[in-house]
Amino acid sequence: METMTLISATSSFMKIMGEIIADIQRMDIAEIDLELLKLKHAELSDRFDIFKSELERKIIKQKSHVEQDLNARGLSNTTMRYGLLRAVETQGSDELAKAAQEYNRAIEVIALLERKVNTNKGRWWKRAFGDSFGFFLRRQNQNR
Repeated sequence: METMTLISATSSFMKIMGEIIADIQRMDIAEIDLELLKLKHAELSDRFDIFKSELERKIIKQKSHVEQDLNARGLSNTTMRYGLLRAVETQGSDELAKAAQEYNRAIEVIALLERKVNTNKGRWWKRAFGDSFGFFLRRQNQNR
């Protein structure tokens, strides 16, 4: 029984997801736009949906391969068939669980970056004027 087909689906999804998150994290917080984060979130969501459908297709393919292999060897009794098919389903659900966990982590990273961007938006005057604006306000308060 080949398990590499299911793992290859997961590893390709993990690679794409890692690249998306790495691209976002390389940017400076001041350069990140909320629309970009929404776009990356939507892209991750789409990729995860594609991954799930691809994994389901590969599980079905793997199960048919197992059945064909058992029939070719004359080992198609119900106990052995059930055990091997169940193993394929278990591996598929394990791979889906790993991918879902990493997907959720990536979404949390995006949410954290959104909060940071929103926090920095309130400090636009600091970026625009630097500390000189605060100095000007302190000076006016001293003159009163």
